[in-house]
Amino acid sequence: MTLRIHREFFCQGDEEQRLGLPVSPLCDRTEVNIGISQVGFLTHLVIPLYKAVHFYITSDDLLQDCINQLEANIEHWSSPNPCVTADDVPLNLGGGTESLSQAAGTIFPQ
Repeated sequence: MTLRIHREFFCQGDEEQRLGLPVSPLCDRTEVNIGISQVGFLTHLVIPLYKAVHFYITSDDLLQDCINQLEANIEHWSSPNPCVTADDVPLNLGGGTESLSQAAGTIFPQ
């Protein structure tokens, strides 16, 4: 999933650059650190979301299991050698006229 979203972000940034537009945040393949991006996503969006959901689904075991896994994910992405870097993201969508979702489906099957 990380490769998919960054592939889409980077393709958008490449197109913005080609059109002479400012490159959107997280879309510049030469500047983005995927590990730091993932840590920010987990810390500022996912964990607060799980805590908000806990207000309605009050299973402490479920919350703790999820938070433990998210913390393990943060530790992984914070490591000096995460499993994915910007170099792992494909440079383009395949060169055809296919949409992002069509191209992603052929490279990253559901």
